[in-house]
Amino acid sequence: MKNKNIDNLHTSGKSSTNIQSKRIKGFGYQVLGFGSGGAAAAAPFGVDYLVVAGGASGASNDGTGAAGAGAGGYRNSFCNSCAPTLCATLCTTYKVTIGAGGTGLTSPAYGTGRDGNPSSWDTCGVGTTITSAKGGKGGADGDVPGGPGGSGGGGGGFMSGPGGSGNTPAAPAALGGPQGNDGGAGSEPPRQGGGGGGSGAAGGASGGAGGCGTSNSITGCAVVYAGGGGGSPSGGAPSNGGGGTAVGSSNATANSGGGSGANTGYGSTGNGGSGVVIIRYPAAAIPLVTVSPGTNTKNTVPAGCGYAKYTVTGCFAVGSG
Repeated sequence: MKNKNIDNLHTSGKSSTNIQSKRIKGFGYQVLGFGSGGAAAAAPFGVDYLVVAGGASGASNDGTGAAGAGAGGYRNSFCNSCAPTLCATLCTTYKVTIGAGGTGLTSPAYGTGRDGNPSSWDTCGVGTTITSAKGGKGGADGDVPGGPGGSGGGGGGFMSGPGGSGNTPAAPAALGGPQGNDGGAGSEPPRQGGGGGGSGAAGGASGGAGGCGTSNSITGCAVVYAGGGGGSPSGGAPSNGGGGTAVGSSNATANSGGGSGANTGYGSTGNGGSGVVIIRYPAAAIPLVTVSPGTNTKNTVPAGCGYAKYTVTGCFAVGSG
């Protein structure tokens, strides 16, 4: 019999009946429950997730070969027909970790940027932790290649450094992957750094813009996450998804997972954007869910579902009805 608790949780090209069947087969809804039963016991409910890691910071040098930074890893089940959702159980608390963005370089600076930090959620009922990998740092003029990560950093211009590898380590589609894309390669002559990779596209080569981010409406409104930072000398416009443009010292947008841009002239670079975790659950579960600490929030969407948004490390708890 169809479980009404998972209705409207998410929609895709497949019917909700097919999605429910996939969840049951993938995670054993027939055996995972809420404890000892009784009149107050609720049925299991599905949840969708978005887990974005911290983006990295871009490189700086005295020339024009510094590279932009990669975005933090992006793992998502919402409206992703390849990724089954997970099962929450009662009277249990699950840790949520928010990765910080990579710290920017302070002028006078010469060197690679700094990696971001992973974000994770200890998922409900299936013994699997969803971890999105750090953003990969941008390569400096004399340091190649860009760093690997959720999305890779751009390669330095000196000796035409390659961009860092994205989706590293690889995340399977069934668990919200792939996480992101490669950074763009640097080149010479003229000496130019690559753009950092984003969740939606690879970074541009030879002074290109950072790779675009990915739009997600898990909160009921479309927001773009995990864009890469631009490479020097130009870097293009700021990337779609919180990443920074080169040349400059601006920070990537907080809780976007974006990478910051490169800089030249020994200039400062901005911080990478911190990560975010969002967990969406059906309306029937709203009174059962609590979030902590208070900086994190519970909200509702027009369809009647609830979601918890984490901008700092905390806990997702499912209580008794």
